[in-house]
Amino acid sequence: MAQLWGTPDLVVDRYFAKSYSIDIKDVPGQDQCILQHSNKVCVVCIAPSHALLTSKPVSVDFQVNEKTDRSASKVRGKRKRGGQWLTAYSPLCKVQCEDGKEYIIYSCIRGDLLEVNETLVENPSLLSSWPQSNGYIAVILPKHHERQNVMGKLLSAEQYEEAMEKRKLMPEDGSSPTGQAPSPSSMVPMATGTEAQGSGMSSDAATAPSMDTTPTQDTTPTQDVPSTAPASTAGE
Repeated sequence: MAQLWGTPDLVVDRYFAKSYSIDIKDVPGQDQCILQHSNKVCVVCIAPSHALLTSKPVSVDFQVNEKTDRSASKVRGKRKRGGQWLTAYSPLCKVQCEDGKEYIIYSCIRGDLLEVNETLVENPSLLSSWPQSNGYIAVILPKHHERQNVMGKLLSAEQYEEAMEKRKLMPEDGSSPTGQAPSPSSMVPMATGTEAQGSGMSSDAATAPSMDTTPTQDTTPTQDVPSTAPASTAGE
């Protein structure tokens, strides 16, 4: 979006409210940030803790499957009609990194796809150099009557910071400091039953509990773990 291009982080912090979804689909480090503007438009970005930031993005592909190209989504008119419809787990793009790993970036929220950042196709390094401005992924507009519920499923900035602190205390083998393996689903807000049906998830997965932000009692540190604006029918 024109008003976000080249925007310094200070301006982003001033005009956008940040929410987060972490360990999406139980994938450790699959962390994303949603920037909500005062006009309620939401920008999907990479969170500072996303695993792909430990490598170098070399390609971005908005062709998520044989039938669905997110870059083909076009809206028209003041009401922004015609965009592809997305659920919380609709894939937006695939990112290939220099180390050979591939990451799928998800929408994280329900709404109409207004646009994707096609500049990433030619310059994928923007994902790592400007993850929450020039390197934004897509712009989504939630439905007015769903907006509060949709954003309520995400982590606040404070909850995100607490989750990152807990992650720092977690051993490299993925077990908790107490020796018990953590449940990734307890650290990511899950979709409702309706969203699960739209995204092909099971109802059991859709009703998984949201993140427990109660700090752990064991403060033994281990290894540290690794810093937008306007989407209709999604081809899942």
